[in-house]
Amino acid sequence: MNIVLIFTYDMSLRKWAESGLLDREIKLYKTLAKNGVQVSFVTYGDDLDYEYAKELDGIQIFPYYSYLKQPKGKTLRLFYSLRMPFVLRSVFKGADIVKSNQMWGSWVAVLSKLLFRKALILRTGYELYDAARFRNRSIIYMSLIRIISWISYRSSTLVHVATSENKEVVQDVFGINSDKIKIMPNWVDTDTFCNKIFTRIKDTVLFVGRLHEQKNIPLLLHALSGTDIGVDIVGAGGMREELQELSERLAVPCNFLGSIPNDQMPDIYNQYSIYVLCSPYEGNPKTLLEAMSCGCAVIGTNVLGIRGLIAHEKNGLLVAEDSQSLRHAILRLNKDLLFSASLGEEASRNIKKHNSLERLIVDEIQSYRQCLK
Repeated sequence: MNIVLIFTYDMSLRKWAESGLLDREIKLYKTLAKNGVQVSFVTYGDDLDYEYAKELDGIQIFPYYSYLKQPKGKTLRLFYSLRMPFVLRSVFKGADIVKSNQMWGSWVAVLSKLLFRKALILRTGYELYDAARFRNRSIIYMSLIRIISWISYRSSTLVHVATSENKEVVQDVFGINSDKIKIMPNWVDTDTFCNKIFTRIKDTVLFVGRLHEQKNIPLLLHALSGTDIGVDIVGAGGMREELQELSERLAVPCNFLGSIPNDQMPDIYNQYSIYVLCSPYEGNPKTLLEAMSCGCAVIGTNVLGIRGLIAHEKNGLLVAEDSQSLRHAILRLNKDLLFSASLGEEASRNIKKHNSLERLIVDEIQSYRQCLK
């Protein structure tokens, strides 16, 4: 089987590497290649993407802007994306299956299917239209996303969604038949992200993710105010200065660790007893899955995308979206180390059972065979 993966719009291997995600994002496809699947990456990078070829173990790469000059304007770059199936015609003609990495950019996959009559797998790490509704985006943006989503879902041979909630949206909002939708949750390499029984840090919780308003990190800082418990933050983003000022004003010990390559993260997770994710919404958060796999006692807000992973008081704690509830849960786990450890152990077992890379590889190959019937 020859699978061509089209990267999310405007994404490249270099950007994956700079954000510390390269190892995690390519591992699935490197494993598929070892299982006899021929994989090609079509990226929005330039010649710099070729520098990562040695890390891909035989996966072919086709950086779009190695074939033509990248325009500077956003509007023109968007227009240029529509040319991709024509510029890389030979790549798409040689594919058995075209796969989009996310909804944003899926129009290239749709065009490729129509032009070259290929099977199309549409992957959605989160449901883009539903997320836009939650964030109260503008009517123009919502209309655009709805049109893109409607065309992409209906053009697909198979749709991969991360959660049952996403599947319901695709069915109810876009009218897609259930048989065409397959739940493919995010995966974890459980051989690497595992409970290593390190002596874990007390009086400090861990957060991993973008420094973005979606992650609601100010809620965590307010919850820690007055507790003598600090937070270590792994990640980068535009809110760092604002968060630094807030932590100082609230007298919360806050250590910004910056971006850390994903292959170093297992040792990071294993240093902490407690991991916190207090977003107002999520898709199928990879950092939460990784923290659970490493045996952290996790605390998450009782919202879409998080409550589907945490069973309250069994493999973690769910809290309301307020600082008092979050503070109570953090203090409880920081004090009761046996309870904290038991939650972490159950979380690790649960992830190994439901979200392992080995399980996803089997499901992924089954999807390819289903598309080619």
